[in-house]
Amino acid sequence: MAKPQAANTFLLEFLSMARASKKPAGRSLYSVHPGVAMVQKWVALVKESGPTDEKACRAWLKEARGRS
Repeated sequence: MAKPQAANTFLLEFLSMARASKKPAGRSLYSVHPGVAMVQKWVALVKESGPTDEKACRAWLKEARGRS
């Protein structure tokens, strides 16, 4: 049976190697779904220049985007 201190030393070495092997934060492998990106643009457009009332906002957005 291993001594507790030897197990702790192994665990500490393992954790330090795991931390060292992490890639630096950079560009993600994944991108935002096109539908989500479109909604984010609409929300930004409404916050920037749209009306505050929800019903008026829907009508304004349909008109601004050329939808009936």
